[in-house]
Amino acid sequence: EPIDLRFENCTAVGDKTSFAFNHQSRRATRVGGRVVIENCSFETPRLQTVELSNFVGDALKYDIRNSRIVTTNAIGERQTTWIDETWMKRLLPCQQDADLQLPRLTNIDFSRLCVRDAKPGEVVKLQPLSIREQGVYIVYADSARTLHFEGAVRKVGKREPPGNPVLVTDTEGREVARLAFKKGSGDRTLSFAAPAKGFYRLQFELGTARFTMKTADASIALDVTADSQHFIACTGSFWFWVPEETERLVFLMNGSPGEKAHGELRNPAGASVWEEDNIKGWTKSVCAPPQAGLWQVILKRPSEKGFEDFRVDVLGIPGFFFLTPDRIWTF
Repeated sequence: EPIDLRFENCTAVGDKTSFAFNHQSRRATRVGGRVVIENCSFETPRLQTVELSNFVGDALKYDIRNSRIVTTNAIGERQTTWIDETWMKRLLPCQQDADLQLPRLTNIDFSRLCVRDAKPGEVVKLQPLSIREQGVYIVYADSARTLHFEGAVRKVGKREPPGNPVLVTDTEGREVARLAFKKGSGDRTLSFAAPAKGFYRLQFELGTARFTMKTADASIALDVTADSQHFIACTGSFWFWVPEETERLVFLMNGSPGEKAHGELRNPAGASVWEEDNIKGWTKSVCAPPQAGLWQVILKRPSEKGFEDFRVDVLGIPGFFFLTPDRIWTF
């Protein structure tokens, strides 16, 4: 449901962050509406002035009017910076940037996907990428058989992982199974009987915990068709497929001043086309047109301190992040 929040004639002094508004992935909250900040003063923030959750295509919009940042220089002089259009573009690129208005490709015709599996039926190690809070994996059953997966869940902070069951559905949303997921940290073995050849979704609700899928005996990918993926403190690679005749590819990463990110993007020829260290907000790489084929993303540890939560997204193509280059599908 839409909401409206208005802050007028407010002053924040000496806080770690002067103003923060965070909401989780749209999969959970579906937050929409408008936040207005008018004639406010953010004075001597210790880390950052404003931290706003802003996802690509977000229904929640921000409007900051006649507001200012007040800092003190080395000799004690007060300096005022007005929050203007340029400042807003840095703060809210997803709201301001035309590249990020590309529609998401969510209506996938799974019957037309071509699966490439170099080791059908074998248990394969996956890149150890840790997701947080929520995640959807797409898996492919090459026949009516039982599929097997191994992973690990770990708590983040003080809260223990809640142990929510993993919902398995077909591509039409019909429930296939609910997999028991023990509460607390530890290794997990998951399996379900696929009733027929085809694609299935595994939906994880992790609370504040993190989960790493380690092995699978079937083709598997993270599904980012509907939303960006929330990762936490992990390094490694994933891959995505760019179809022929794609006009525009927009790759995105997001960190924050306190929790930075570092990523590299390589085209199908293996050439590095973009790399950025110490990412502190949404940053993008645009290829127009991109080379068709299998692209690689390398997640690295930032050179500056602070490496925990970050997000990754892609626009202009169907959003599937493959966890091994040996098992992919093309379209």
